[in-house]
Amino acid sequence: MKNIIPALFLLFTTILFAQKKIYMNEKYEVVTNPAEATFYKIEEKTDEGDAEFHRVTYRINGDISAEQYLSIKDGKPVKMENR
Repeated sequence: MKNIIPALFLLFTTILFAQKKIYMNEKYEVVTNPAEATFYKIEEKTDEGDAEFHRVTYRINGDISAEQYLSIKDGKPVKMENR
């Protein structure tokens, strides 16, 4: 029973801080098969200024294509000014 609490804590922190790659084709449409992807993006929460999320879009070879700081307004991501 003592091992359950630390195990659950480890599981939840791993889930909360895991970065998920979202794969996209050349039209930036989400694809499920990485072999069909031209780009991928990673989004993570941030405390940077007024931004809520930091999004980095990469070409499939790992080169950075775009970097954005976003806030959520009316349920949609909005690029922060001065970034």
